[in-house]
Amino acid sequence: MVSSHGRNSVEMVSFHGRNSVEVVSFHGRNSVKMVSFHGRNSVEMVSFHGRNSVEMVSSHGRNSVEMVSFHGRNSVEMVSSHGRNSVEMVSSHGRNSVEMVSSHGRNSVEMVSSHGRNSVEMVSSHGRNSVEMVSFHGRNSVEMVSSHGRNSVEMVSFHGRNSVEMVSSHGRNSVEMVSFHGRNSAEIVSFHGRNSVEMVSFHGVNSVEMVSSHGRNSVEMVSFHGVNNLCLWPSDQTWQRFSQLRTSPWYKDLRRDREDELSRLYQVEKSKSSHFINMGAFGAAALDHRYLTPGTCCYHRASSPALSPSESSLVLTRALGRSLLTRRSHALPGATWHLTQPAQAYMREAKVFV
Repeated sequence: MVSSHGRNSVEMVSFHGRNSVEVVSFHGRNSVKMVSFHGRNSVEMVSFHGRNSVEMVSSHGRNSVEMVSFHGRNSVEMVSSHGRNSVEMVSSHGRNSVEMVSSHGRNSVEMVSSHGRNSVEMVSSHGRNSVEMVSFHGRNSVEMVSSHGRNSVEMVSFHGRNSVEMVSSHGRNSVEMVSFHGRNSAEIVSFHGRNSVEMVSFHGVNSVEMVSSHGRNSVEMVSFHGVNNLCLWPSDQTWQRFSQLRTSPWYKDLRRDREDELSRLYQVEKSKSSHFINMGAFGAAALDHRYLTPGTCCYHRASSPALSPSESSLVLTRALGRSLLTRRSHALPGATWHLTQPAQAYMREAKVFV
């Protein structure tokens, strides 16, 4: 999970190695920053700063955990876990405090019982090298539930004002995470393949940033920012990737009529040479009922006279039955993303967006 900011926010980054986890960088009031999990089934957490913050440092060895040094007001200091697959955690109390107790079994962790506003309660991991985290309560809190299978992680359910998070993880050593941050924001993410990572982050008000990574141990990230902006990753290599996606198992679940329509639309636009409709991995996934998104992006080269952005927007909107909201992209020099007044009127009439 990467990059959510603000009060009581969470930013997690980077998963490496066999059954390992690296979580990085949580900032702000009542925030968390976790860094660097290395080695076989080991955990290293580093550096939590600010009011009501936590700093955890340094776990070494095979399947061992060592947490050190929590500073600041309402902070926690945990010290010293030794031996193979052992955990020792010691007791911090007060408002916004955390108390974790008791790890059992081979390479398993069970953390129980933190209470108060902006507190954390983690409970119960079972199975070989698996983690199950349950039940975070309070305002601006987090609830993570349920990991299943060998070395897999599934985190579910982040709560707050008008937020949504959906998550499932599948396969051996795979991770699927979804987090929803901010007011009325949404983030949808899926992870596919062996040891692959797909990350998505949403920033701003009613904005969407989607990123997909595919293949073995690969990562691909793209960021879109702004207000009321819904985007799917655009790319000059779209058609090549789109063609590759058609051979993937999950893509075969797409509804045939929408797949054919997308292919037809792309060929029509491709024949105009100077104009491209670019849809990335999530562009294709947007047609899948499992990954329906409120928007799809159309990428226009500034020199394209063939089809106006508004016309393309309407074509795709009618064809896919979803909204298309474009804007100027800082990530793609020479590309213009926008809707003309007639197109905006059409969208409003169709109640595609408010």
